[in-house]
Amino acid sequence: GEMGYHIAGTLSKHFSVTVWNRTTQKAIDHSNQFGTKLLTGPNPFEHDISDIDFIMTCLPTSQEVSHFADLLISSSCTLRNGAVWIDNTSGSPQASVNISERLKPLGVDFVDAPVSGGRKGARNATLTIMVGATNEVYQKCLGVFQAMGKNILHIDEKVGVGHAVKGANNLLYGCNLLLASKITQGLEKHGISPDKALKAMMTSSGGSNCMNRIHEYVTNEGVIDHSFKAKYLIKDMNIGLSIVDKKPEGDKSADILNEIKEFYFEMALEKDWKETEVFDVYSYIQ
Repeated sequence: GEMGYHIAGTLSKHFSVTVWNRTTQKAIDHSNQFGTKLLTGPNPFEHDISDIDFIMTCLPTSQEVSHFADLLISSSCTLRNGAVWIDNTSGSPQASVNISERLKPLGVDFVDAPVSGGRKGARNATLTIMVGATNEVYQKCLGVFQAMGKNILHIDEKVGVGHAVKGANNLLYGCNLLLASKITQGLEKHGISPDKALKAMMTSSGGSNCMNRIHEYVTNEGVIDHSFKAKYLIKDMNIGLSIVDKKPEGDKSADILNEIKEFYFEMALEKDWKETEVFDVYSYIQ
């Protein structure tokens, strides 16, 4: 996928990497570009993977991860002792717990390790990685994480906490992106240079990494190397909303967060559900 392709490419600079994709041509392209070993066919676990230390997934949702976990469980392939499944998907915390439990009888440890930083971060090994795993399993995976990321955070020893934090992060991201876009357009309408104004705010109390990206977007004629499909942001915002406390009665803050998520939902439906990017919100509200 958009992230997994580049993560695997970065890891291939340090490790022997085997790739598989549901679209075989993508795996062929990756093998040609990075010299990675290639698996073909509809099921990666139909192959001999006895030399694999880490199974890594980076898929649209936990539903797909669960599907491939079932394929592994029902397969007859031989696994290396101590194999670990690292899931870079922005997934569901509870689904990850369930997958982890199903893989335990195989002797496979499941680690939720969603990433943030986009394709640029994946290519440059500067990703932020949020990890849920026991200390022992985390230490086993640390060399892999260090090869692909810069900011590695072991959130807790419980599976699912990495995905919970990623959902919360992307809920904030969606809110910040909409607010920063609206503020920037207001500055422009008042004849204020967004370049200088955003530079001032980026290092002030109102600044954020999201504002840095808006600055890149508006000063580069709407071109940015942080593409992200709106449909996936909406999915992640829903995960973030699932952990938001909706009490006490009369507290409207959770409703406001949900309204912002619904705003992206309406935008994606109106434009093109499959192809709408999150930064399309800038022109959508303009």
